[in-house]
Amino acid sequence: MGSGYQKRDFEVIDYNLYHLPKIKHPLRGPANNKLKKNNYICCIGAAQTFGCYVDEPYPYLIQKELNISTLNLGFSGAGPSFFLNKKHYLRYINNGKFAILQVLSGRSESNSLLLSRNGKGMLELNGESMPAAKAYQFIVDNYDIDFINKLINETRDNYMMNMKQLINKINVPIILLWFSKRTPEYAIKFDNNQGILGSYPHLINQEMIDEMKNYCTDYVEVVSSKGLPQKLFSRFTKEAVSVNKMPQLGGGKRGYNSYYPSPEMHKKASEKLIKVCKKLV
Repeated sequence: MGSGYQKRDFEVIDYNLYHLPKIKHPLRGPANNKLKKNNYICCIGAAQTFGCYVDEPYPYLIQKELNISTLNLGFSGAGPSFFLNKKHYLRYINNGKFAILQVLSGRSESNSLLLSRNGKGMLELNGESMPAAKAYQFIVDNYDIDFINKLINETRDNYMMNMKQLINKINVPIILLWFSKRTPEYAIKFDNNQGILGSYPHLINQEMIDEMKNYCTDYVEVVSSKGLPQKLFSRFTKEAVSVNKMPQLGGGKRGYNSYYPSPEMHKKASEKLIKVCKKLV
């Protein structure tokens, strides 16, 4: 999906995409083609780790501050099952010194009604592929609260099973990273899909975080919305511009980023992470 981001955001930013041997998808640069075993940090996550609309995402800021290579494994819409069976990703992760694992979204998880074939944000409902938000709005419109509660619990159970399996496959120390505009605790509202999912990372609550923390070396919580909404500017003309939204997400134009973490949020994340990383470096 890195190539999809670059196509969408070409006017605004250059993500410096590159490829590593055995990795199918292009990765966020700057390139790290000469990774020495036990001498780099893997940052595992979704678009927040990738750093949409941010010149220097937190993995790169950590690299600059600590003078150690970071491998940005942020991928659009990724849930734990996206990474779970990718042996080449896991090989790079386990050859590093330690890993930073972003708390990933629960909306990329399957349940008895919705199927996630690739561990990302598109779900199948009755054989039709659609964005998770659309799928959950269908559920709100067609099912009662008792059923929805059962589906949420099932989804969370599946998420935790896959997250624990992913953590178990990582053989290096893990810093678990909560990177969001909200705290882990939130109250579900059943009036629309946003009320159910909550802000990113969707469906994840404090109880799940408390359990995940038990399997990781350390935990960093970053809660901020500083810098949002972020106005978008052309990297060529420096003038305000709008970019096309992804067709699968309804299309249209956006002149502001109000979803992905801002540069200010990445700076805050890096500052909190660096304090913990220094202990492991």
